[in-house]
Amino acid sequence: MRHRLLTVLTLAGTACAPRAEGPVSPAAATPPPASALADHTEQMWAWFPGEYSNYEQVTEQKYAKQEPYEHLHQIFMPVEVPALGARVLFVQQHMVGNPTPYRVRIYTLQPDPARGAVRLDIYKPTDPDVLTNLHLEPERAASLNPAIDLQLAEGCSVWWTPSDAGFVGQTDDGTCRVTSARSGKTMVFSDTLLLTEERLHIQDVAHDTDGNLLFGHPEGDPHKLRKLSWYTGWSVVRAGGPNYDREAPQWQVHKGLHMHSEGTRIPLVDADGSPIPYAVELARLTRSGSNTHLLKVTLYDSETDKSVAYAWTDPNAARIGMNLGWAQVGLTREPGTPHYGFDSEETSTVVRELAGHLQGTLSSSAQAARDDDFRSIQLQTCEVAAPGLGTTVLYVEQAVETTLDEPYRQRLYVLEEVDDQTVRSNIYTLADPASFVGLCTRSERRFVHPAEAVLKEGCAVDMVRNKGVFQGETAPQSCPSALRGASFASVAVTVSASGLDSLDRGWDRQGNQVWGSKDGPYTFRRTTSPTPPTTATATAPSPERSEETQ
Repeated sequence: MRHRLLTVLTLAGTACAPRAEGPVSPAAATPPPASALADHTEQMWAWFPGEYSNYEQVTEQKYAKQEPYEHLHQIFMPVEVPALGARVLFVQQHMVGNPTPYRVRIYTLQPDPARGAVRLDIYKPTDPDVLTNLHLEPERAASLNPAIDLQLAEGCSVWWTPSDAGFVGQTDDGTCRVTSARSGKTMVFSDTLLLTEERLHIQDVAHDTDGNLLFGHPEGDPHKLRKLSWYTGWSVVRAGGPNYDREAPQWQVHKGLHMHSEGTRIPLVDADGSPIPYAVELARLTRSGSNTHLLKVTLYDSETDKSVAYAWTDPNAARIGMNLGWAQVGLTREPGTPHYGFDSEETSTVVRELAGHLQGTLSSSAQAARDDDFRSIQLQTCEVAAPGLGTTVLYVEQAVETTLDEPYRQRLYVLEEVDDQTVRSNIYTLADPASFVGLCTRSERRFVHPAEAVLKEGCAVDMVRNKGVFQGETAPQSCPSALRGASFASVAVTVSASGLDSLDRGWDRQGNQVWGSKDGPYTFRRTTSPTPPTTATATAPSPERSEETQ
């Protein structure tokens, strides 16, 4: 499966940004006069601040049955850090559905007369927590010490010049180089962007030092983000919907709707906060075939996920609403932009519940103490940022407890909702597993590129929730395995808040078990705190567990 890689300005082990529309000129042939360059800087400074989303791009790709780009929400907010100059932006970037940002940065803008361009410098935090959610507490910016809290991305400056489409930004060829902390390999980034009054297009590619493409779309479309607006409002719906009781009609009132213009959908509730079977969605779209831009409000039946009715107006309208007789919706645009109140939409409840059960440190030591047929194994799991793979991605490391620095299995679990009670766990191996050892105990930002992961086709596990317990197994004879003469592997898993039971087995073509436990599942229970890696040099034999499945 081909994954479209997340594209944004970046630094140190992550990407920088993508390739824009319109002519590109890293440095003007004839530098503009100082006054024009100052005007360019001020224009960009006026345009950049805001919240951006590529909702329409993702929606159009889905309707066209194309593999969609990642659905992104990005914040660019002016902050005051006097040591960095007068034009400083805080940047936070999310995948929609994940409350944890995958990247936080500081950008600075200033004219560069020698280059005849506006220079954008990128700063990475030494500790991501210093910047995370700064837009919700902007006063924290005053306490930043750039010498301690920030690190300049040397060679990764973006140079901006005007074009017919807006301002085009580009890095210098070959100068933005990042050495992976895990693999030690050098990645060379090449980034191109387009900024207009309401849009930000981003495209990036990365090559190794031999010129081989590592990721990115050198010929493809950029991520196309648009600045959003916020609306507040209300809804009222008759109890019973269109078939309400005419003899005793009752209104279900939902006050305080707060939604932005790029595809927000809010489930409705009554005055007591109890859910009703309808939802309201607000979205800016382009009408197919006519290139007409519009703002659309839609009432959905939550049970069927089908539109009940919609209304549309000019995308810059101050108000929008509808009246169906039995249902009414009214929304008013908030004055001023941007809003900066973004709090990322949570991933589905069932996915977050399973992810919470899996994360942490688990051990089979209690089982091993009772039964010599089982070894004492540590299972350590933590969430990583892997936007090119999915919204919720877990790194899993298993090791014999006497040699924790020599794990015998390392995997990525990419969790996705199947329905409100089922989560599919897609299993990935790692191209360079040695560089990930001990990842869950490191303080560094955990970010995984799609090029570092390989999907194990046929090995997905559908986990079904029942009273707080998740159970699942691989499809029959679907997960290939060559371990110890096996033809395929099977996995049966039970997960709860207290731990995980896992039965992994290998089978030959005749259906005979050739590896794995014959005495029931391994039982992993949560420990009070993570166990640090050991420095033991003795090598214990790998347990009778699959190297090929999870």
